[in-house]
Amino acid sequence: MGIGARIPRPVQRARAGHFEGNALMLRCRDVVELLVEYLDDQLDPATAGALAAHVTGCEECTAFTNTYRKTVQALRQLREEDLPSQLRDRLRGFPNRQTDSGRV
Repeated sequence: MGIGARIPRPVQRARAGHFEGNALMLRCRDVVELLVEYLDDQLDPATAGALAAHVTGCEECTAFTNTYRKTVQALRQLREEDLPSQLRDRLRGFPNRQTDSGRV
């Protein structure tokens, strides 16, 4: 799997985006919401194209996307034994806490 394990989302579910003519237009908050799926190639072509077009024309989203990519690359280089034991324990317990709180 890639960065995130999500199911492809059809263009109609790019919730906050809107159409101008036949073109899907995304806002900065849409980029944040869809970025993991975009980087994992999980978006349909129309949504991926709209996201890429927005990022290309938006300095803030370009910076956000680049920072996110670099963060993922840096984290992939970490080995479990490099993390403090308390952090390892917190990370291992995270899925259970999310389920227990009803977030997942």
